[in-house]
Amino acid sequence: MGKKAKWILGLAGLIIVILIVRSVTSGSEEEVVVKEEFPIVEISSPKQDSSDSEADNGLNIESYSGSGDTTLNDVMLNSGVLIIRTKHEGSGDFGVSLVGADATQVSFKETGNFTGSVAHSVYKASDFSGDPGEGEQGLSEESIFELLEPGAVSMEVTADGPWTIDVIQGIPPGGKQPPIDWQGSGQAVIKWIDFDKGNFKISMEHTGSTIFQAYLLKSDGSHTEMMVDINMESNPSVVDGKWSGAELINFSPDYVFGVEPGLYALAIVADGEWKVTIPATSTRR
Repeated sequence: MGKKAKWILGLAGLIIVILIVRSVTSGSEEEVVVKEEFPIVEISSPKQDSSDSEADNGLNIESYSGSGDTTLNDVMLNSGVLIIRTKHEGSGDFGVSLVGADATQVSFKETGNFTGSVAHSVYKASDFSGDPGEGEQGLSEESIFELLEPGAVSMEVTADGPWTIDVIQGIPPGGKQPPIDWQGSGQAVIKWIDFDKGNFKISMEHTGSTIFQAYLLKSDGSHTEMMVDINMESNPSVVDGKWSGAELINFSPDYVFGVEPGLYALAIVADGEWKVTIPATSTRR
């Protein structure tokens, strides 16, 4: 074979190699999976530290740890949803309370080993466009659903063993739109759910015996929507903490007839296992 023929064959081989490389590269580009920015609704719980970090993106987290009774001074509450997640390793009483200038609100009151989360709305009462009296409840021992005012408080911890507390604040950059299907047990916060305009049916089940409460908190702290309130301790007429049913919530910019669309945390207070289901479809208006 002459030099000219060898050169032609070499050139042809090089072209074939280039075409194969381009074909493989093109195929791999078509198979690239782009991860959604907010693909999962996460539960705020110390049991799920690794998976929970994604839902905490863009939020401010202050972490504390200790053992026994402690008072944390100058804890700043900012407008929005305040989430407190905690873990206690002990056999005695465990409690976390927010202490203001004039009153105290109990966030947790448990016994023994405990892991759970609670959510509070924080919003300046004078910012309400309607009746400013709506937001003037302030700190109260009567209910964890009362509105808190922004500012400095003390956090009192009662414990007989080691504990950790994460104080999570800030308005999230985004959330997950329904469908939502989540189950858990005890006290937890599902965050963040992005509700569009329309009617959404929120179905819930609880198998506990004493308490089951569920409420939505708007991410800016301006609204708390109570959906279920079953508590044998505060309501003697309640004979069973088990509950199964659904609430139809109308998300509408019209405050008179609905709840404003947007990002919400769903807080659960329970003593048993529970399940939350929100279908993808809604009846739009």
